[in-house]
Amino acid sequence: LIPDNDVFSFTDEIFSVQYWARTSTTTGFNLYKGSTTSNREYASLFDADLAAFRIFNNGSITTEWAKGTTDVVDGNWHHIVATADGTNLKIYVDGVLEDTISITYNMGNYTSAINVARYGGGYAYWTGDMKNLAFWDRALNATEISDLYNSGSGLNYEGLW
Repeated sequence: LIPDNDVFSFTDEIFSVQYWARTSTTTGFNLYKGSTTSNREYASLFDADLAAFRIFNNGSITTEWAKGTTDVVDGNWHHIVATADGTNLKIYVDGVLEDTISITYNMGNYTSAINVARYGGGYAYWTGDMKNLAFWDRALNATEISDLYNSGSGLNYEGLW
């Protein structure tokens, strides 16, 4: 659980979030900013063996999804990055862009914590390993993401909080 801080609320829909993950199950959320009520901002999970990242429309359950194409539920480490540039939401898996969607919703700014490996209500726990969770207040570009993946650590760019 990471306490609420405005630096983790991206109401301009401009950000990057990255982490490394390893799992053999799709159960639960691996990253969730919000609670079980209407103050949702964004979430990351593995859905049907694919990495997915979503943003919520001013807290409502209505969401926009970027979803990868690589099976990430294989017991191996995978590098996941979601970026938003105010217009598009993208998801990269292992340094490769796998989905781009247009952003048509506005994210809210709520006083909710970032839940790591669980849903906002303290359940729907994710089973797996995570490391090197990082946030940027800008959209990393494809070269930066590839470099992060190839570095093996994912923590080399300025602007890291």
